[in-house]
Amino acid sequence: MNKKILGRYELISMLGRGGMGEVWAAHDHFLDRNIAMKFLTSSGPEDTAPHFEERFRREARYTARLRHSGVPEIHDVGKLPDGRLYLVMELVEGRTLTQILTEHGICPVDQALSIAGQIAAVLAHAHRCGLVHRDLKPSNLMLTTHGKVKVLDFGIAAALAPTAEEPRLTLSGAVFGTPGFISPEQAVGKPATDRSDLYALGCVLYEILTGRPPFTAESPVAVAYLHVNEEPRSVAALRPEMPGESADLVMRLLAKEPESRPSAEATVAALKALVSEADAAARRATVQLPEQTAPEPRSPATSPDERKGAKQAEELRELTSRCDDACRAENYAEAYEGYRNLIDALARLPIPAEKAILHCRASLALCLSKLGREAEAQEEYQTLVPLLLELYGPTHDLVLTPRFNLTVAMAQCGQFAESRESAALLRADLRTHRPGHPAIVLLDDLISRLGRHLLAALRSQQPTT
Repeated sequence: MNKKILGRYELISMLGRGGMGEVWAAHDHFLDRNIAMKFLTSSGPEDTAPHFEERFRREARYTARLRHSGVPEIHDVGKLPDGRLYLVMELVEGRTLTQILTEHGICPVDQALSIAGQIAAVLAHAHRCGLVHRDLKPSNLMLTTHGKVKVLDFGIAAALAPTAEEPRLTLSGAVFGTPGFISPEQAVGKPATDRSDLYALGCVLYEILTGRPPFTAESPVAVAYLHVNEEPRSVAALRPEMPGESADLVMRLLAKEPESRPSAEATVAALKALVSEADAAARRATVQLPEQTAPEPRSPATSPDERKGAKQAEELRELTSRCDDACRAENYAEAYEGYRNLIDALARLPIPAEKAILHCRASLALCLSKLGREAEAQEEYQTLVPLLLELYGPTHDLVLTPRFNLTVAMAQCGQFAESRESAALLRADLRTHRPGHPAIVLLDDLISRLGRHLLAALRSQQPTT
């Protein structure tokens, strides 16, 4: 499509279409940058169109005021000669959580907590600015190629405390929200509050952890009824490897009464603590790449071969450092590509580098897990662990983490019996370790949760009399 809109914006490709309009990738020829352009149309009666347009413009202004890295920047808003409203915003490169769930299934627990923490931080900022999203759901949440979350579509947002100059504008009798993620108070027609967003966050976290929303039914009305009147199945029952504190937080977000849910600020703090604890546990058993992946020259390089070897060793150390930095910054896609390049470089060395390559493969598998590619991570661990066992033995520190990560990957892929068997074997190999050893604590908790899950599944299969 070559026609420029308003002599400035050239549409490139459609990104999505819904009941409210379309979103296109486009190019702004005035500023020479790629942007996203959203076109909206009123879905109400003709006489509500002016009301709809004013609400749209006002809420675009609210969104533009947020100025948060987790919200796409608003560049322009207006109305085309054909009557369509348009919004020009930052173009976000990435995938929605809906797409990620479709492609890869459930998220690893630590990744889900990190995603939820970023969403909660955006909500906390929005609530401080007096704005409620009102329609938080996986399709409105984008994970960028660098693993950062962008909260999309504040387009039906409402002001928490409208001023006399800018009163709240809503259509009479309108209920905003998506049935699978709507709060109980919204479902019965009450106004959305900041705690309504937290309920929706609980629904999102529940789905990316379990692969399904808290409630499903044949009709939207039936789903809304369940949100109001029924309790969801415990997330711990569906993800037995999930730490108890994390599962409890999800269920508190899903409390029926708004005042029983934590605020966005409290949720941010709780998730930071949970992610920090998970990171600390991982660091206690993380496979570290060796500081040197090629030998240092024994003396100042004098020959061409020695100079070449020294330069190659320095380049490998720099690449290793960049990979580790990206991993620590949670840029797992970048770290994954870096580790792949590092493995290729190590394989081309004139000296044996088998151990260094295995260490890199362990880090690469960890990145796959963090990116939600659990099946690929499991496959990598299944080929890696036997090689590490042969080199180091079953209880070496460099073997424990891949063995534990393989066990967790099995559980996250739904192989609960195999995961429990793997965990039991690892626990038996650690029988000489002290009871309070971090690996023992993690394994005992995992084995207990897997056992409860398998027992519950067995009971559900028994015929009733």
